[in-house]
Amino acid sequence: MTPTKADIISQLQKELLPLQGYKHKAGKEDVLIDLGPINYAFPRNEFPLGAMHEFVYNDPEHAAASSGFISCILSYLMKQGAVSIWIASQQKIFPPALHLFGIDPGRIIFIKARQGKESLWCMEEALKCEGIASVIGEINELDLTASRRLQLAVEESRVTGFLLRNSKYAISNTACVAKWKISPVMSR
Repeated sequence: MTPTKADIISQLQKELLPLQGYKHKAGKEDVLIDLGPINYAFPRNEFPLGAMHEFVYNDPEHAAASSGFISCILSYLMKQGAVSIWIASQQKIFPPALHLFGIDPGRIIFIKARQGKESLWCMEEALKCEGIASVIGEINELDLTASRRLQLAVEESRVTGFLLRNSKYAISNTACVAKWKISPVMSR
């Protein structure tokens, strides 16, 4: 029996993804994040964990929507009582509001770091810690080399990383597996 095109493509994806830095983390501790039809855009129809995700925004409303989306994902990642780290130059998150997402704000370590090298250093070191669920960094300027260092740290520790970046700085290419642009929707 000859393999179909779909079988060949599926096999090639299984072989290529590990070469691109995406390693499937199998085991009992698997966390399945249900994003509905968005999941079909990812390999194995699963939100990639143990990878870097970049969120770009234009204005404060988009930053708030992106933070809310990230918080929704964190609620899945932190269900087992894990800890996350949030690195920013200014705290824009209101910790008690995280209860709305089912997150205990006491399980998030907020680090205030200056922009630039200090924020990048904090994020890289945090991403190397295997015992945490995720690291969120609000970092404006980032080049391909710095983003690759973050991705390499993620590949070692299997910690999921999120970058929040103002889009006027996010013109450059990065080594993130996905670039997101979340926009708020007007309520009725």
